Amino acid sequence: MERFGGSKIYDRYEQFAIAGEDDQYRLNISGKAVGNARGDELSYHNNQKFSTFDRDNDAWNSGNCASKDKYAGGWWYNSCAGCNLNGKYYNSMEFKKDNKFWDGIISLKTVKMLIRPKSY
Repeated sequence: MERFGGSKIYDRYEQFAIAGEDDQYRLNISGKAVGNARGDELSYHNNQKFSTFDRDNDAWNSGNCASKDKYAGGWWYNSCAGCNLNGKYYNSMEFKKDNKFWDGIISLKTVKMLIRPKSY
């Protein structure tokens, strides 16, 4: 993940897997996140199915996280909070006082999710 100012952080998981279509692309991560990111926001979404605007698979009982303006995108939502690399892109550094992710930043310049075979 990269800020607009150029600094970067990452997390690497021991095991990261995404199920197939028949299980709604459920997220499965295990082991501690290793990297220079502070905290592990993704683990909150572990074992969640992928939600989109038209497919509500999240654990939130009051609506669809993917269609909320605050999150605005498909993700493995638990009850909405946590992290979302598919969220709104603001094209500048945006802050939110109560956001605990990376010093309150809610918009990043660049993000990448890389997946490699287990035998790597």
